[in-house]
Formats: sequence, C-alpha cells, structure tokens
Amino acid sequence: MKIYSIFKYLPTLLPKRIGSILNSFITSLIINYLKSDGDQLWVRNSIALGYDEFLKSDIDLTLITSNPQKSKTLKKYLSLKKFCPLLQEINVYKRSNIQEYYKYFNTCELLRDPTFSRNYPRDNKATAAEKIVFLSRMIHSNKKVKIRNRKFSYYKKLLLIDNPSTDISEIFKELYSSQTKNCIQSFLESQKKKSKIEDRNELVLFPNMWIVKSMGEKHEIDELLDHYTVNKEEMDIIRAALCWELHGLITQNYSVTNSRKLEDYINAIIEFCEYYDFTELEQGFSKFLKDLDDSSLSKTLSPR
Repeated sequence: MKIYSIFKYLPTLLPKRIGSILNSFITSLIINYLKSDGDQLWVRNSIALGYDEFLKSDIDLTLITSNPQKSKTLKKYLSLKKFCPLLQEINVYKRSNIQEYYKYFNTCELLRDPTFSRNYPRDNKATAAEKIVFLSRMIHSNKKVKIRNRKFSYYKKLLLIDNPSTDISEIFKELYSSQTKNCIQSFLESQKKKSKIEDRNELVLFPNMWIVKSMGEKHEIDELLDHYTVNKEEMDIIRAALCWELHGLITQNYSVTNSRKLEDYINAIIEFCEYYDFTELEQGFSKFLKDLDDSSLSKTLSPR
C-alpha cells in the first residue's frame, strides 16, 4: 500500500481517543513553537472541545497580545501557516481592547473557545437571535444542512438545546417563531438545494453579504433598505449578525490586505446601522474604524 493511502485512511483506522491525543500533542508542539514572551496563545474549536478527528480537524488558535503589529507569535504563525495545512484560523485580540468590544461578541461563538470563556466569563445566556446567527453560519460554512453527528452534538450542547435530531432544520424549530419562520425555512431550503439565498433572507441572516452587494449598486443604502419590511425579531437577528461581523473584523484585522476597501465597507455598515437606529453597533464599528491602522497589519507582519 502506498504511503499516501495509509495517511488517507489513517483517521478512520485510529480509535477516536487516540486520534484526539495525537491532535493535542501536535497542537501543543505548534503552540510551544509559536508562543513568544508576553503573548497568550491557546487552541479553540474542535480540538479544544473534543469533537476533533485526527488529520481532518483544523487547528484554530486564539492569540492575545499587547501589540499585534509587533507580535513575534503572529509573525511566526503567518510563516508556519504556509507549510502547515492543518493550521487554520487564528483570532487575534489586542489585550487593551477586549473589554471595550466584549459586549459585541456572540455568546455561542465564545463558548467554542473554552479558555477565552474562562478568562472572560459571561453571565448572560445566548439569545435566540445569537443562536440563529451561530447556526446559520455553521450551516453556510459547512455547505450542508446535515453536519457530522459528533460535531453537531457539541453544537447542540453549546446552544443548550435538548433535541435528539441530527437535522439542523429540526433544531431551528426550537429557535424561531412565526415572525421568523418563513425567512429561516427559506434559507434552509436554499442550502439544501445549494441555491442562492433570497435577498431579503440575506439581509436578515447575512447583512454583511447584503451590504457588500449593495456597495456595487447605484442607489444609496437607505434607498435600497426602503424596499424591505422587517419585523422586531428579524431586527434582533440583523443586530446579532452585525455583532458577529464586528467580532470577526476585530479578530481578523491582521489579514487585511486593502485597508481602503475595508474602510469603505465599514462606512457602509455604519450607514446601515444608522438606518435601523443600531446606535450601539454604530459606535462599535466607528471605534473599529478609528482603531484601524491605515498601513494594514498584513503589510507590517508579512514575512520577508
């Protein structure tokens, strides 16, 4: 048997417990290599939560540092990532900004980072809107409504949903009401058929995607939004989805390659927030825009 074939089938041949131990060992080696003085670095998501599969699960990390632009840990990560396909997303937090932005972070997403959750505990439970936003993104990123059972069982545990079904369509019934039923069911149907998400559903569940598309239109954002009517519960979902987007922008700022385009995008989000009177979110995105380094972190950090 060729060596390639052995590695291809190794994840299925190994007992899950052994695979998890090997994953943890490899991850520890990587963290010990990457971590520099003054930085905090740990693993999150599947390997941290125990639903990982050997040589299949990504290694996702969290980095807390005083200055991302000068972080040796982040520089080494960007170099190593080119040669290590298992090394995937790293969330980078500037230590002094965490408390100020913390209120915008999605509760469900924070639970996928157990070390962060322990260091920065949150008393309140996730809202229905936060859960809907979380599940929508899990479905969209996995490109299918049915996710492998082991992984999905952890999703249900995070969401505090007691339902034996492995079909996300069934789980969503625990979350939506008559006000949001049509929007969510239509979205789920589009994912099953791998078809385009309808504009109105995109506006509610993925306002970031809707905003990007609107930037290419001739009309102003408020003129485009005048064509839609959304109810209170849908407004809550939109707000939660924009919080998710802000969290992503804050932690992925290091990957910016075009700060001018990013500024245009943030300004469009601010206009969107003004239209719906999302004052607190408007302030959050405005602060992020103010904090944004025009030179972009990626240019500063990219290895020569």
